[in-house]
Amino acid sequence: IVTAAHCYEGDRSIDWQVILGTARASSGGTRHTVAQLIIHENYSRATLDNDVAVVRLATPAKFSNTIQVARLPGSNYNLPDGTVVTAIGWGTLWTNGPSPEQLQHVDVNTINQQLCAERYAYLKTQPGYERWPDITDGMLCAGILDVGGKDACQGDSGGPLAHQKDIVVGITSWG
Repeated sequence: IVTAAHCYEGDRSIDWQVILGTARASSGGTRHTVAQLIIHENYSRATLDNDVAVVRLATPAKFSNTIQVARLPGSNYNLPDGTVVTAIGWGTLWTNGPSPEQLQHVDVNTINQQLCAERYAYLKTQPGYERWPDITDGMLCAGILDVGGKDACQGDSGGPLAHQKDIVVGITSWG
């Protein structure tokens, strides 16, 4: 399972379980113990660069109509600015709001890297945002520019950013 490193930093695999095969928070699916948490060797807590981890299950997942393998893109995968991608997660429905019972998803667009870096550089000049990380070349920006209300939220970290339904092009990390 591919996820965000910051979600597991300092944790032991024995402290975690994974539930696969359900879109409901409190029912369904199959429970798996975690054998190993593998944090990207170049993960930086300070910059959130390489915020990637792999969760290795103690027992193999049994594939079904609700448990499938997602595809990972190759190094030459083309994802132009403005491409529609889908953020998926269990995060809150609005800032400081409730967590959902149903798995959520929202279509957003990939954002030009330079534009994203410029916008975050400006945001960091505003009170309360000074300590936010810089946008690096190892990050992918996605959202809906100048439109609020449709985005990932608290608790979505580690969730996939998917292109064409099953190609995982990113992992929700911060922002």
